Amino acid sequence: MNIKGVSVSSVIELSGLALLYSFKSLESVLAYLALHVSASVIVAASLRPLLPRRLRRGSFWAFSLLTSLSGPVGFLLMVAIYMALTFRRVEAMPLYENVSTEIMPEVEFSGRKIGEASLKANNPRIVLYMSKTPHPLAVRYLKEAVSSEEDEVRLVAFATLSFLEKEIMDKIGSLKESLKSIYREEELFSTYLSLAELYWELVYLNISDKELEEFYLDEVSRYGEEALSIKDSPKAHFLLGRLYLRRRNIELAEKHLTRAVELGFPEERVVTYLLEILYVKRDYKRLFELSSKFSHVLPTDPRAASIMRVWI
Repeated sequence: MNIKGVSVSSVIELSGLALLYSFKSLESVLAYLALHVSASVIVAASLRPLLPRRLRRGSFWAFSLLTSLSGPVGFLLMVAIYMALTFRRVEAMPLYENVSTEIMPEVEFSGRKIGEASLKANNPRIVLYMSKTPHPLAVRYLKEAVSSEEDEVRLVAFATLSFLEKEIMDKIGSLKESLKSIYREEELFSTYLSLAELYWELVYLNISDKELEEFYLDEVSRYGEEALSIKDSPKAHFLLGRLYLRRRNIELAEKHLTRAVELGFPEERVVTYLLEILYVKRDYKRLFELSSKFSHVLPTDPRAASIMRVWI
């Protein structure tokens, strides 16, 4: 049931009240009671999906009975509860702050024996800029800057790494707290998926200690599966596919990645992972078939594009 069901039940309830006040007879009372019970059943059916899953069992009959026995006041209360839950909004939480690229710090390089240049981690402005670009390469640079000979650079790098990890953990804590007051399945799905993605970021960015990596991967699996239990989402399948590939569970990785493509996830974003799976399985025939299929397409992600060039 949706808002249409509540609208229909409201019309039925108002019709019953109109009959009751127009004729004021035993027949009109009986007609109102019949219409009121029907309206109560419809509004109870509409309200049930908005409740937390732990409260749904038996809620339909309980709401139907309470609304039927409490008359127009009870019906109005049920409609008010429905409207409050329907139009409740949870503000989307951005994962990271946007970064302006208009002002870039000067970058210094140091020479190496074999001739190429190496980025020097001695500019605090570069460290600060890297802290605003959450990417594994940026995090690796910051970790190298922690061992810089310059105190200012070392302290800034350590502080920004700590802040980045704390920022993600704070968002995880906030989302977990919000689970206690979420009523709609769509919001529950979004929260579970966001939690899985945030735990994946901790592992992907290599921010946390190695000792915690398995725990974070377990949390990715846990919340990703919770999200899939609500909605068969290509994004959730893609996330779990990468998780299982990292854990070298090739069969599950292929299953989730293939399902993500079937549900409409961009195939060019999945192809590099599928190529790796086929290589591990030594299915070279399918590997070259897939490579040929995407020989004219390169992903926008530089890392994925470089992998594709190797395979193709």
